[in-house]
Amino acid sequence: MQGPEDVDNRRFAVKDIVIYGTRGMGRDTLSWMADAGEAGKVKGFVTHYPDEVGGELVGLPIVGDLDYPTDHPEVGVVLAAGSTPRRIEALERYRTEGIELVTVVHPTVVLGARTVVGEGSILCPGVIVGTDATIGDGVILNYGALVGHDCRIGDGAFIAPGAHLAGTVDVGPGAHVGLGASVVQKLAVGARAMVGAGAVVVRDVAAETTVVGVPAEPLDGRSGV
Repeated sequence: MQGPEDVDNRRFAVKDIVIYGTRGMGRDTLSWMADAGEAGKVKGFVTHYPDEVGGELVGLPIVGDLDYPTDHPEVGVVLAAGSTPRRIEALERYRTEGIELVTVVHPTVVLGARTVVGEGSILCPGVIVGTDATIGDGVILNYGALVGHDCRIGDGAFIAPGAHLAGTVDVGPGAHVGLGASVVQKLAVGARAMVGAGAVVVRDVAAETTVVGVPAEPLDGRSGV
């Protein structure tokens, strides 16, 4: 197994960093960066809400809105928005503009050999990822998530605290796997699908479909994240 320090030696390469996200995920991410000894590079927060600009959060300034990294291309951006659509919006914009996206991997994360973690992703405390997995760009693997060997997690997906993905699970871009949910091996969760909290997925989930329950079944009239 390899430690998080081996994943991407570019994740803190920029001199200054801003965190996109002024809610719980943003504050948590600053704390996790402090655990990695990198909080000193964070110059402030970027917000989705223009009326917050000029304010302060946990002792750091809210330096601007989504335009701030565009106007300051020398900074790197951590994509710490808990809202998947907003995180994907920022991911797509900043990739197009060539803004550096900073990957945050907490020191307690365990990563299997040959696992690849994309740009702008956040791997939270207690995450375990098996061998030969691929984590896309702008992904959040939240507290204690377990991702088995050979899994593929698409760009912008959100894996909630305590979720378990068995080996060779394919999670599509923008999908959401809920709190404590489980997905059986060799299944697919489609793009922008949502797996409800505590659900147990025993068959493939179609794109833009919400499933709930044990075993998980589609919830009529509901689309994904």
